[in-house]
Amino acid sequence: MLRPGQRYSGTTRAAYVPNNTQGNETLELLTKAFLRGYLFVVGDSVTTGALNTTVWGGIHQKTNTSGGTARHGYPDPHYFDRVKQECAARGVFTNAHERALAQAKVEAAEKKKEEDSGSGSGSGSGETKKMDEDDGGDDRSKRRKTSKDDGGQEGDTFVPQAGDDTIDEQILHLSTELQKAMASRNTAQIRLLMTQRNECSQRKKVIEQHQNQDQ
Repeated sequence: MLRPGQRYSGTTRAAYVPNNTQGNETLELLTKAFLRGYLFVVGDSVTTGALNTTVWGGIHQKTNTSGGTARHGYPDPHYFDRVKQECAARGVFTNAHERALAQAKVEAAEKKKEEDSGSGSGSGSGETKKMDEDDGGDDRSKRRKTSKDDGGQEGDTFVPQAGDDTIDEQILHLSTELQKAMASRNTAQIRLLMTQRNECSQRKKVIEQHQNQDQ
């Protein structure tokens, strides 16, 4: 509200969406946005010049069923994607999208737990160390040869990889693409990007550890 404490005038608006899958998703988003106070705000009307009146809040709506974008109507092939992005920027998603995001978070947490459990099991107790010594160290040698889960570091030897010098840029790019995938509700892409970003983050830790050892 531009001028708190002053009276303001209301208004009425009629918006239209088609009765199909995209239209119903858009209706769900607009309903949530309205209930959360994002569809309208109190401000100054650019059209009429009126002060302290109810105006659009920045989420586009179609006030005509025809006439195209020039008359705020249809056809507008990019309208539905635009509404999703505008709502996503305000934290408004469909119920299906929210469930997909929650599932992706659960899967990421489970994967991290498995990775942490796997790395912790390699620490070994006194009994495990003794078994390694009894078999001549073959198991330790095998781990050094086959273990590359640390991002390309075999045993105690750091192995440089292509892209190490741009690892921060890679993580930033993947984070940006992940936000786009979340906005478009692409569950498969979300999982893939989260996996790739986790791998880059793990690789960055390896690089930093190597740099600290060299100092």
